[in-house]
Amino acid sequence: MRPHPVVQTAGLVELVRIIDGDTRDTSIGRVRLYGVDTSERGQPRYPDATDLLADLAGHAVRLEDGPRLTDPYGRRLAYVYTDHGESIDAALIADDHARAWTRGGQHTGVLTRIERDAVGDDVSGCLF
Repeated sequence: MRPHPVVQTAGLVELVRIIDGDTRDTSIGRVRLYGVDTSERGQPRYPDATDLLADLAGHAVRLEDGPRLTDPYGRRLAYVYTDHGESIDAALIADDHARAWTRGGQHTGVLTRIERDAVGDDVSGCLF
């Protein structure tokens, strides 16, 4: 098994509300997971990704900044971890509820390897 990103030093951020599979409101504002892309509302797998994010996130998460701090919509971008430091980005990908974000970031290589292991080399049938 390949190592997943783990963070232990980032402070906890309270979870307020799950928006979808890769976005949630927190005590510091809206945060989008930096390392993944999930289905949008109305698309296949949307409910599964949203539910898994809610289950993994619990009441608080840890954030790790990537190379960009915000997206074009003003949302904070961050790799997200459980309160125990386990990567939520990696878990969503490993469970085939998300695709790895491939446009930069310190964990892109690890997350794309996890995706290949989860779905194989051919992701052409990807629905999102």
